Amino acid sequence: ERTDMAVFMLNVCKFNDCGLTFKSLGHLIQHIEETHI
Repeated sequence: ERTDMAVFMLNVCKFNDCGLTFKSLGHLIQHIEETHI
């Protein structure tokens, strides 16, 4: 079982059950802007 902080800092796209996971909130926001908006 992983215990590093990445486990607690998951940024998952919930847009229409997209489900992609990103390393940072910035990457998640960029994905949403480019893919879903």
